[in-house]
Amino acid sequence: MTAPPSFQLATSMGYLPLNDRAPAWLRDIARFLAIRPQFVLSGNVDDYVLMPAGNMALPLTLKDAVASLLEVFGYEFLLCYDPFDHFLLHTPNPEKIAQIKSATGLNLDTNGHVEGSSRMLIETMRKIVTLRSPRGCLLIEHAPRLGDEGQRELYGTSLKLMQTAVQLPMTDGRARFNPVFWVIENTNELPAWFALRNERIRIQTIQHPEVGIRERAAAILVTGLSGFEETPEAKRRDLVESFARSTEGFKLAGLVSTVQLAKDQGYPFADILDAVQLYKLGVTDNPWKQEKLHDLIGNAETELVKQVKGQHQAVVKTVDILRRSVMGLSGAQASAEPASGRPRGVLFFAGPTGVGKTELAKAMSKLLFGNENAYIRFDMSEFAQEHTDARLIGSPPGYVGHFQGGELTKAIQKRPFSVVLFDEIEKAHPRILDKFLQILEDGRLTDGQGITAYFSEAIIVFTSNLGIYVDGPGGARVENVNPSMEYDEVEIRIRASIEDFFKYKLVRPEILNRLGDNIVVFNFITPEVAKQIFQKQLLNVQTRVQACHGLTLEIAPEVIEKLTNLCTNPETLANGGRGIGNRIETLFVNPLSRALFDRVANGPAIVNVTDIETVDGISSVKLV
Repeated sequence: MTAPPSFQLATSMGYLPLNDRAPAWLRDIARFLAIRPQFVLSGNVDDYVLMPAGNMALPLTLKDAVASLLEVFGYEFLLCYDPFDHFLLHTPNPEKIAQIKSATGLNLDTNGHVEGSSRMLIETMRKIVTLRSPRGCLLIEHAPRLGDEGQRELYGTSLKLMQTAVQLPMTDGRARFNPVFWVIENTNELPAWFALRNERIRIQTIQHPEVGIRERAAAILVTGLSGFEETPEAKRRDLVESFARSTEGFKLAGLVSTVQLAKDQGYPFADILDAVQLYKLGVTDNPWKQEKLHDLIGNAETELVKQVKGQHQAVVKTVDILRRSVMGLSGAQASAEPASGRPRGVLFFAGPTGVGKTELAKAMSKLLFGNENAYIRFDMSEFAQEHTDARLIGSPPGYVGHFQGGELTKAIQKRPFSVVLFDEIEKAHPRILDKFLQILEDGRLTDGQGITAYFSEAIIVFTSNLGIYVDGPGGARVENVNPSMEYDEVEIRIRASIEDFFKYKLVRPEILNRLGDNIVVFNFITPEVAKQIFQKQLLNVQTRVQACHGLTLEIAPEVIEKLTNLCTNPETLANGGRGIGNRIETLFVNPLSRALFDRVANGPAIVNVTDIETVDGISSVKLV
């Protein structure tokens, strides 16, 4: 089918602004030029526009795109104004400059530029909307930066002009307005009385480029990369498609910058996805690609059980998820794209308090990234109120703290390769939980300043105590699981409680779906495991004394046995590993600190603990 003649109208540069491959918003403006004297362009206004030109499509600026549309309708000039550069004629030439000088009285220089004020802008607007020759348009950018007084007068005059404006005949025999274009990021920047329910003004939103547009742009941009010509056609298409999909949330300007970055850094076409990661994260070293990582994960089970005692099932499942992350297969069942943007791995640690959930997250961070500084923790009990989401992503414009950014987004921008722990997730406000949907699905989050943080290289860990207690008759909290149960039963009951919480209490089944089968249930600490934890923590005390004071602390076997019995009883185990640590601190560390404080300086380098006792609730140790 042959396209309508208007679709074939081309500019002197060969652009086809009315072609069906041209942006929809541009073609919408074309339809309304005869019935709307003014237009508001908002949204993605500072991006490139993909303009058809023959069989190609070229990235143009917004002004170039608008000018190309005006040209095919016979408009002869586009005059631009903003509070910073003032008046500037688009694509000036001597003949055009002379015409505008004569028609408007503006004393344009040879570059088509002249300084001006809001008062001059108002007078120029009055002249342009009534010009019969040359026919032209006025484009105003950043109007909210003019100042309150200038804005009121400008908007007020503009409102009157749009009511009195008339269509004037053009070379094609049709009558159209000489339009005024307002270019702003957000329509909220305009006074409500100016644009609200005003039939004489057209609000035109420019959307961010969807994947099809990004793919068309990518196919053009990558042609200049080394190795492009040598790449087989099928492989080219796959890489271009992957490039487009990996840039979800990008503007076209971001694609242009990514390709330029690839050229600057010497990335060939085959490595374009590495350039995307560099552009997103701002770092060149990728821990996920280090050669030793394969060996580290191969020994992960052995290393992690040293840190987390008695949680064999949890450690095995965690290591399986880590292996999947290292192999780049997280979410492979949902998308064949290796660069899906989703986090490297997602884990939901559930189980009793103090059994090693947080400790395992720390151990993972040290294993994967070499140190615990790559471990970022958020206590979600601090986010129980809806407004506290501002702490995570920053306050919106106009609110206190806007320029500080968000704690979460800043942290991940600073350390994109990290383990991010959201502790006790069930205590967060439900609306804040919605933020995690975007992280889990798209691997990104935009803060209040419009800066995007990418989670594609992070491991996301949630911890929860859900399922340990449940609501009983009358609303009382009753025990759902206990140490006497087998692990399989504990796991079934806790998983059921988690499902009930997200599906029926929060009514957020989509969060549960994003978690999938990545729920890792921790078991209760058994008496045997408690003794292992006790021994590890006691050794930590001895190591600290050596490091801080140069003393070798030797503890008599009978003292160790006595401490073991006191620190691993059923009452203590109810609070897990933290309970053991708290008892060690009370019964041993506190009296040891007192005794060492009173010890004569320059004494023996070896200190023997021969006894401990508690009298009237006060513990003491005997040193020799």
